[in-house]
Amino acid sequence: MSREALEQVDGYIERRGELDKREASGTDFRRHTDSVWSRVDQFHPDRLQLRVAEILEETPSAKTFRMRSPAGNLPPFEAGQYVNLFVDINGATTSRPFAISSAPQELDHYDLTVKRLPGGLVSNYLLDEINVGDSLESTGPMGSFHHNPLWQGADLVFLAGGSGSAPALSMIRDMINRNAQRRFYAL
Repeated sequence: MSREALEQVDGYIERRGELDKREASGTDFRRHTDSVWSRVDQFHPDRLQLRVAEILEETPSAKTFRMRSPAGNLPPFEAGQYVNLFVDINGATTSRPFAISSAPQELDHYDLTVKRLPGGLVSNYLLDEINVGDSLESTGPMGSFHHNPLWQGADLVFLAGGSGSAPALSMIRDMINRNAQRRFYAL
């Protein structure tokens, strides 16, 4: 429809004026969708290339894989989020979610703590086959399991075991790094 035809539609000129004001004030980004999303994608890419920089033996059945990006800093995350790690096992590609156990202030690496699961395909592969220097692919950080002090208050109780401790560790490390005035109990 031509602009002249649109101007004949009842209310078009007023609505167009409102949209022009919003765009000028910076509150309407619809015309700039591509540039906004390209900026967002820089911080939240679909896939990350990661390299195992260090492997820390936590217990006889758990290791922490310190993952770094060959490209430099990693996308930011909130304590409690996870990444999906992709692995190729005997010619079959699969993925599993692993919570980031490091603090969000440490943007040069993600720590992924993995516990052996009897019969577990991916956890056992990671623990038995992956070495320092190996490359893996993951998603960017995902998930909404994190501490929100506005809603959840200052007293926190973490009931976690095994690899379920990883998101709790990230949240606790985050609170310590920020000198947050919180009381927490881990069981």
